[in-house]
Amino acid sequence: MIFLREKIAVPAAFLCAATASTLAAPDVPAKEIPPEGSAENVEEISPESTEKFSGARTEYFELSSDSPTAVKQAAELAREVETYFVRNPRLWKVLLPPAGFRVRAELFSQPGIFRLSKNEDNFVTLFLSVDFSEAAARDAIRLRLAQAMIFNLVPGKNPTDVPAWIAFAVAEESRIGSMPGRRIFLQKKSRQTPVLPPLSILGATGTALSRDDSLRTNALWLLRASPNVFHFLDTEKTDEEKFAAAFPQIFPEGKYEEHAARKFWNARFHRLVAAAPSGIDLPEESQRVFDNALLFLIEKDGDEARVLASDLVEFRLNEDIRRLVSEKLSEFSAHFRKVNPVWHNAFAEYGLFLEMFGNPDVDNETLAAQWDKAVLARNDALTLSRDLRRALDSAK
Repeated sequence: MIFLREKIAVPAAFLCAATASTLAAPDVPAKEIPPEGSAENVEEISPESTEKFSGARTEYFELSSDSPTAVKQAAELAREVETYFVRNPRLWKVLLPPAGFRVRAELFSQPGIFRLSKNEDNFVTLFLSVDFSEAAARDAIRLRLAQAMIFNLVPGKNPTDVPAWIAFAVAEESRIGSMPGRRIFLQKKSRQTPVLPPLSILGATGTALSRDDSLRTNALWLLRASPNVFHFLDTEKTDEEKFAAAFPQIFPEGKYEEHAARKFWNARFHRLVAAAPSGIDLPEESQRVFDNALLFLIEKDGDEARVLASDLVEFRLNEDIRRLVSEKLSEFSAHFRKVNPVWHNAFAEYGLFLEMFGNPDVDNETLAAQWDKAVLARNDALTLSRDLRRALDSAK
């Protein structure tokens, strides 16, 4: 048989990831700490104060905070950011620092603290307010860690040397990670995203990126499309020169041309999105496929009508009806491997009903009992989908 009634345990973390939102606006206030040498607040957040704090060390970050919990949670986000760089050597390997070259991050529970700087030895220091009370705050911290990591890789001394679009793209890539649900969600969302002019992406400010989901999505795919990021980090070039240098196959003479750039990026964007693994459905998509499969279009009293599959059982010896059910089974089977785990059991039970429909050795009573199992499995899937949605809403 194609469909088995084996009950599948649904991993909660995976299901939550399937409908997770994209990178939220960084709500961490951007009031900077006064420069070193200023009397205001310097004593409170001076580097010497780390002796009083809890600490953690990752491959590229050294974190300290007045809260052990904050250190632990920030270290988890730092490892997500690091993993992105390690997983994409094609983009970053020529820029990654040697072992032991870490960003020094000091985390504070007081609101309004943010400063990113380099000392005379080119070590990056990040002073940052942290708040893990909601997902948006975690995304803001992840963004700041991504900015600090990239700042660690560029030769300049000014944090503005880190292009905002790259920092947002890296933060989102680190959030998505290797989680199938988040990758699937990104692809589905990207299919509905307008392709923006390349220069609008390169020149986007942090404020614009935090407010515009389409801009963030374009930034992520532009980063994925890039052979490497070196040209985009070149502070001596204009945005036009950076784009032309990054894609020499389009601009062999190094001269940027707007029409060619837009045409190229539109084609590349759609090709990248189409080529990404489609994976499984979101729960609501599996429900839509399932409910459509329950209905059959037939002619009744001279008019077309939609009836449930259970209404056809008494006509199962009719060749036309058997053909309709066989075609429905083929369509249903083709979609089975994409079904969301929430709907797996419902698909299995209803698929078995469709198989049994055309088997003359199965009596009508047994077939009716199988229909009841499919209906019960559908109700279970709907309940689980609602519970999942409530859990996601409460986590936001």
